[in-house]
Amino acid sequence: MPSDDIKVITESLPPATDHLTYLTILEAHLSPDILPALNDILQDAELTQNIGWDLIHLLLPLPGSEKCLDSIARLGNPREVVLKVTESLQILDLDAVEEGHAVRDEEDKAAEEVDNTAEGEGKTKNTEQPTHEPTNVDKFCVLVNLLAILHPRIKTKYPSRFLSTSLMSILAAFRPSNQATLAVISFVHTISGKKRPPLPGRQSSLSLSITATNTSESDPSAPDPEAHEDAEPQEGAIQTKLLQSFVTHILQDYANTNSLEWAARLQESFDPTKVVAGKTSLGESFREEPALQERDTLVGQLVALARDLGMTDYTNLFDAIYKAEDEAVDDDQENEEANYPTSPADIPLSKSGSLFLITCYVFASILFESKSPPPKLTIFPDHAKLVKQFIGTEGPATIGNEDSGVIDAILAIGLWLEHHNNFVSGPLEDDDFLQHLQSLSLLSANTPSPTLRYAAHVLTSTILHAHPVDRLRLTFISDTLEHCPYENLKASAVSWLKEEIMTAHERKSENLFGSTVALSAAQPYLFPDTSELGSATPEELIHILGQSFSFHMAVVNFVFFISGENYAHIVPSGMLSVVEEIYLGPLRAAQVKALTAFEAGEPESTINAALSGTQLYNPLTMPTPLPTAGSKLSKAPPTAQQHHPPPPHVMAGPSPYLNVPNSQQTPGAPSKHATFINAQEQHPPPPHVMAGPSPYLNDPNSQHVQQQPTNQLQYESEAHPGPSNKEQPFPEEPERMITKRPSERADAKSMSWHETHSLSRRVTRKVHSIDLGRMWDNVREVDRRGNIDQQMYDDLIAFFFGFVPMVLNTQPRDPCVVTASELLTYRELIRRFEKARYMKERTPRGPNRRHEWYTRPAERGFLARLLK
Repeated sequence: MPSDDIKVITESLPPATDHLTYLTILEAHLSPDILPALNDILQDAELTQNIGWDLIHLLLPLPGSEKCLDSIARLGNPREVVLKVTESLQILDLDAVEEGHAVRDEEDKAAEEVDNTAEGEGKTKNTEQPTHEPTNVDKFCVLVNLLAILHPRIKTKYPSRFLSTSLMSILAAFRPSNQATLAVISFVHTISGKKRPPLPGRQSSLSLSITATNTSESDPSAPDPEAHEDAEPQEGAIQTKLLQSFVTHILQDYANTNSLEWAARLQESFDPTKVVAGKTSLGESFREEPALQERDTLVGQLVALARDLGMTDYTNLFDAIYKAEDEAVDDDQENEEANYPTSPADIPLSKSGSLFLITCYVFASILFESKSPPPKLTIFPDHAKLVKQFIGTEGPATIGNEDSGVIDAILAIGLWLEHHNNFVSGPLEDDDFLQHLQSLSLLSANTPSPTLRYAAHVLTSTILHAHPVDRLRLTFISDTLEHCPYENLKASAVSWLKEEIMTAHERKSENLFGSTVALSAAQPYLFPDTSELGSATPEELIHILGQSFSFHMAVVNFVFFISGENYAHIVPSGMLSVVEEIYLGPLRAAQVKALTAFEAGEPESTINAALSGTQLYNPLTMPTPLPTAGSKLSKAPPTAQQHHPPPPHVMAGPSPYLNVPNSQQTPGAPSKHATFINAQEQHPPPPHVMAGPSPYLNDPNSQHVQQQPTNQLQYESEAHPGPSNKEQPFPEEPERMITKRPSERADAKSMSWHETHSLSRRVTRKVHSIDLGRMWDNVREVDRRGNIDQQMYDDLIAFFFGFVPMVLNTQPRDPCVVTASELLTYRELIRRFEKARYMKERTPRGPNRRHEWYTRPAERGFLARLLK
């Protein structure tokens, strides 16, 4: 009975028992029903200072325990309570909250419907609401709120040391949900002492999802019983820098997880005509949808915090982005805990967080008409420098795998600079121009988000078309068609060529795109020899055509485009006949062969589900001979017109590059190798040969064979090593790469392909980013304590000696053979052992025997020995 429990804990109060015995009695009788009486007992400051710190982990799982925890934070020993709170933060697992939230929401909704029904029928309603154990997010918010009460109470010579430890614990446990982010914002407001008026209220679920203690300012707080002399003079500056760094890291985590669509919204603002009529724009969605409103609100509060903390100097933010990381890393765990900052310079800001903060300032100056001046930047060299700092840092093959928030910020700044014609502020080398275009164009090909791909395409197109030297523009287009391994990017190159030709015709420009030279240069790569498709099997044809579908669509549209009377003067004599012979004819025959197999009902496992008869047939079918140059063209097939990508913005007026000292257009020496394949006559040599190797040749996946007509098809097999073309390209059941198979503890059967693919990206990126040696040491220590059973041991062996070498030794475009269940298992292992959460268990030893371990990942030659 609750009354009996209350009587026991009241009668046992010291001095009837000692503090340790009373703590044991409390633990035995603790329940939600006695919490009000316990809170009254905890108003005794002396008692709370002696036992309060050891009640944190007991009270935290109980619903309704916030007032008791608040009393402990106000009256207990702040130093001891801070340690217990940070320890509780370290053992939280916020990655597992989504499922718990869903179950809890369903239960609450069902209970609410029952109560409403009872009210409607006039029945007596039970005033007791169903109670649930707080979720991990609720616990996180409570603990953060306790830290906001505790830190102002600590009076010591070096308060920044306590604050540094707490901030690190919060960051380690933080997962960027709206509720957790709002709790962190409130914490920083309290610690920094900055007072702001509350934002206008909105009808949103955000205000209902906060778990806080709502401490009244009139509630008394006990003084620090261990107070020392006043803090050092530099402590204030150190604590401010700690909070600045903390805010940038929180902003980094939140913006990388919750898409803010900076680039897409800026693009809609700059060019409203591109918004599809009748469709809700992203700008309207962020103004009307509550979930998106919450994102903007939270980011706005983080930016306001940054302003309050003095983070308005763009010089400091850019210094944080470009500052070289300290190469000297101390791996000594004992010294790591004592490695507290001694000056503000010792505390780095988050690079990505600093970038996001700059982007927010720029974004606010455009969409919200903020009075703060934006930074003074240009595309060259400033934006190009930002791209080098964040995009493709591990090589061109990894471009597009960066965090979505980073890509969004980079593109948003670029679109803003392009819109204001801030292109060049100094000398521009051709190599820098081409390298910048290559990075942006690869983003448009590889980024998962369609809005980011389109923004990257628009930015790439605009920068390309703005350069005054036609020879350099043609160089980039031809080089992309020749060397780029991505078919969708080659399709973009076709659209760039088309736009250059249209612009030259409209402006009556006498440049390379207004003559036959441009098509002469691009023809060998624009219309590759497709005769080898005739020897391919139907299954191979469907796979090959599915991979290169976007490129062939763009080329077929381009053929119709140049066949009209307006552009007859730029088509070399005899070119269309050659195109029909070496490109369109074999391609049409291959399409018929593939369609015949498709309609004959081949097994679905060998048919690419992305292709249908309509998609494959309409664009490539030409029942009449291809018109010759100068003839009138009949209406193009509707499907081909629909699939052609929309033309990007073409600048009007003089080029902004004309003020560049080294951008003078000079005629280049013709190339002696410029001839058509099977052409009937010689044409003027193409000017596309540039000095130095192609930027695409830095990509290990873009090996190009000189003068090889079928380079595109060979490229496909080289870029995806594995089964031969005659074998099934994607087996239904992946083969095991290791001998020991971990049990399937997680149900992966309900996961879709997209969910599995997303999980694979997250887990493999985690393998590249975590300290595997530290994780190995944590595993060994947990095993020494007897807390690893045989099943977990097998899982860990599979992870370290099967999955990790496969991920680290595999090219980014190659497949990693692993099942969804294994991915779930490996994700759980990383969560548990990356930060030694198992080592925080109260039981010192478990019942399991110690296991045999092998090579530590951090040792030299770890992968070399495993991969022999």
